[in-house]
Amino acid sequence: MIKLLTHRWFLGGMGVLALMLLVWMAGDLVGFAGRYPLETRAARALAALLLALAWLGYEGVRALRQWHANRKLLGQLGHVTQDPGAQCWRDEMAQLKERFEHATSVLSRMRFDGAGGKQYLYQVPWYMFIGAPGSGKTTALTRSGLRFPLAEDGDAAAVKGVGGTRNCDWWFTDEAVFLDTAGRYTTQDSDRKADAAAWQGFLDLLVKFRPKSPLNGAIVTLNLANLLTQPQAKRAEYADAVRSRLAELYDKLGTRFPVYLLVTKADLLAGFTEYFADLGQEERTQVWGMTFPYHEAQVQGFDAQAAFQAGFADLERRVNAGLTERLRAERDPQRRAAIFGFPQQVSLAGPLVAHFIGQAFMASRFAQQPLLRGVYLTSGTQEGTPLDRVLGTLARTLELEHKLLAAPAATGKSYFLMRLLREVVFQEAGLAGLNAARERRNRWLLRAGVCAVCVGALALLAGWGASYPRNQELVREDGARLRALQTQAAALPAGTADLAPSLALLDQARALPWGYAESGREVPLALRFGLFQGDKLGEQSVTLYRRLLRDVLLARIALRLEEQLRQGAKGESQYEALKTYLMLYDDKRLDPGTVEAWTVADWAPHLPPGERDDSARTLAVPTWCWVMPMH
Repeated sequence: MIKLLTHRWFLGGMGVLALMLLVWMAGDLVGFAGRYPLETRAARALAALLLALAWLGYEGVRALRQWHANRKLLGQLGHVTQDPGAQCWRDEMAQLKERFEHATSVLSRMRFDGAGGKQYLYQVPWYMFIGAPGSGKTTALTRSGLRFPLAEDGDAAAVKGVGGTRNCDWWFTDEAVFLDTAGRYTTQDSDRKADAAAWQGFLDLLVKFRPKSPLNGAIVTLNLANLLTQPQAKRAEYADAVRSRLAELYDKLGTRFPVYLLVTKADLLAGFTEYFADLGQEERTQVWGMTFPYHEAQVQGFDAQAAFQAGFADLERRVNAGLTERLRAERDPQRRAAIFGFPQQVSLAGPLVAHFIGQAFMASRFAQQPLLRGVYLTSGTQEGTPLDRVLGTLARTLELEHKLLAAPAATGKSYFLMRLLREVVFQEAGLAGLNAARERRNRWLLRAGVCAVCVGALALLAGWGASYPRNQELVREDGARLRALQTQAAALPAGTADLAPSLALLDQARALPWGYAESGREVPLALRFGLFQGDKLGEQSVTLYRRLLRDVLLARIALRLEEQLRQGAKGESQYEALKTYLMLYDDKRLDPGTVEAWTVADWAPHLPPGERDDSARTLAVPTWCWVMPMH
């Protein structure tokens, strides 16, 4: 249920649904420049539908790209396993091909999560195991408690061989993909030139498979038995090899991913099995080790050795704190002796691990320091003879015969693995980030985008700063002119047919800013940026002009026609006057051209020659003026 509630489809769907409800309930309140595009229910429903379709389209394209990337990856893997240049025997290659074809068919339809959605192989985190041969890499995986979907009949080893048993084993789990590299890749001590070439080729393939984020982390295994028995020179050689492989990984993959150090085969510490014998199945899954604070570990120059020593001292205190209880619960004398000596065995192993960390994870001017997230002691299976360094040291000092401890019966229990992977390693899958080159490019793109937004914002602010006062001045000027025209119109003498006093008033009304004479004029840039008020002012100006034409001009034309009709003149002029007068009160018979022609012909001869053209132009009012009824 928790997975369902936190699934991206569920969360995204709820978010889109909330937006759709917001559009439906409050969309009619959104307006711009006096317009409300979502005012009607149909518009709001269409907008909500478009939101849903946009989200579904985005998720569909994303799923299609993931499917394509997954198919491409599987095809590349298949091509690699069939590479005729691979150094494998023919029968092994045939087996690998058969295994991979089976794995491909299963992977193409398998589900990686429990929420019902299909999460493709390309989207799960990838981790690489690095370690010497026999250091417990494979055992750590098989005893981790993870589920391997490709395993047959419960045998987790069935997934082996997918990527080439001599080079790398591919372990597909429900939660991650593990690359179990050959031990010779790390040590490169069998055939240095061939091993180095194979290692570099493997890294090239890894970059090809997952160019954005090749790895989410690396797990370095340190065999505690080798650490306790090998000479200092051999331990230093292994530490140098690990440091070199990590540096090559960072350099080749271009990303600084987290590294986890697993001290394996901790059961070979004398007293380990006896000390932890009382742990139940759930208690054996806990983490035994330390995780360094990320804000400290990510800093170049981080002293991993000192951090380990501080954490290991706390671990020793916890072991000593549980000693009394374990001794009280144990009755067998030999087992009690082993339990009693276990804290000393742990204390003696600590400096060796610290020295290894100091060599393998040291800061360097010439290479990026590995991001060591933590050090953990684990035991996959209890096999082999425990090593008693305390008795061994005493025997060498006193020149006594040192008898080896008897190997305990193999219990097949795993200690301190399951929660380490699931609750520590998998939870930090996002720390790896993207390829450094891609990150640099993305950072530059982000900076360019931020700069563009800032420049655009500054330009918009500058435009607003220039446009706002100009529009304010335009509003003030237009308001003043409108008030002046209204005052002049009110002062005109009533009941007179003389047009001369009204012509100047009509000229002023016609020339109002963004009114009739200036309709269609291009708006200057300094008045734009969303603040332009000319359209609203123009509507007011045109309305005033039409009202003056009707109340002032047409009214005086009607009076002039009435005067001419009362004079009783005969002939064509009387007929035209009557026809024009009737047109003013009958919309069906109105001919604007006739009214305009009579007005110009009647009044132009009475005007001074210098004003005749201007007055004629004023009298040539627009056609829509004449369709305004007088009644």
